[in-house]
Amino acid sequence: MKKIPALLLLLAVASVSFAQITITKDDMPEAGNSIWYSTDISIGNIDYASTGANYTWDFSSLSPQQQATYDYKFGLYINPVYSAFFGFNSFGLKIADQINLNVVQFNNVYNFFKTSSSKFTAEGFGFEISGVPVPTDYQIADKVYQFPLQYGDKDTSDYRVSFQPDNNTTFTRKGIRINEADGYGTVITPYDTFNSLRVKVTLIETDSVGNTSLPFPVQVTRTSINYQWLSNTEKIPVVEVQGTDAPIVGYTPTQVRYRDAAPSTTGINEANKNIVSLYPNPSREQIWLGAPAGTYNVSITNLAGETLLYLPNYTEPKVDVSSLANGMYLLQIQQGNTYAYGRFTKAY
Repeated sequence: MKKIPALLLLLAVASVSFAQITITKDDMPEAGNSIWYSTDISIGNIDYASTGANYTWDFSSLSPQQQATYDYKFGLYINPVYSAFFGFNSFGLKIADQINLNVVQFNNVYNFFKTSSSKFTAEGFGFEISGVPVPTDYQIADKVYQFPLQYGDKDTSDYRVSFQPDNNTTFTRKGIRINEADGYGTVITPYDTFNSLRVKVTLIETDSVGNTSLPFPVQVTRTSINYQWLSNTEKIPVVEVQGTDAPIVGYTPTQVRYRDAAPSTTGINEANKNIVSLYPNPSREQIWLGAPAGTYNVSITNLAGETLLYLPNYTEPKVDVSSLANGMYLLQIQQGNTYAYGRFTKAY
């Protein structure tokens, strides 16, 4: 076997250890991508804030408390109205089943994106009001990422969207996005190990809702800080820590999402390929779990993957869903390393 000189070996190792990656349009999601991720809301003692050059982040202790997919779809496949409005090449990601602003309710809410050589942007919203699709452009597009994105880069951009969902109501969202690539190196997850660029994302948003029945618009301002680890292979952040920032309280992490594999096809309810029966379905107040008696971690998410209810070490045969809004939900039960899933509809 041919020996490699020690100096060359040392240089080779150093080049790998200190490799920096550049994020470009080729690393962004595309229409047709369906990408599994897991969510862990028990962040514990994970060090998510430390960063730097050639840093190693060890997130191997994360565990999937719920799993779902990011499904990116051409507007034509969501509703032809969206394709006609946003253009054939735009694509959408569902972000909520329902957004209730009291004076108006949006259903089946999508964000629509476009990718160019210089940026990945959120171009607009698509949603339904009383079953009618309503496409809405951003007046100032949200520049989610600007390319090329490298270690040390920092950019600040504004975004704004305003529309009238009906003759009496006006909704406006305006914000500031600050992206800072403040680290690079190796990130270790239960799924894999990646060469990664770490980006700190700060969003300062104000939502304003005006209605003819109100004396003045109702405004809500919030600040969120997300830490994202991007790679050249996975299309979505391989790890993303989401949190909020508030006076006095400071930064509060709320959950971690990370790239993961599809759920195993073995385990609970093997005969039904990990499908757990839920009844009654639709349900009004309580839903029964068609699973053997035992102790489970139970979570309920909406179709956008947002965790609405998490019950660790749960032993009851039924779950109270009376607080959920009307809509479709995903319920997951976990026992050890096995998972089972079921969809149900909440209806009054």
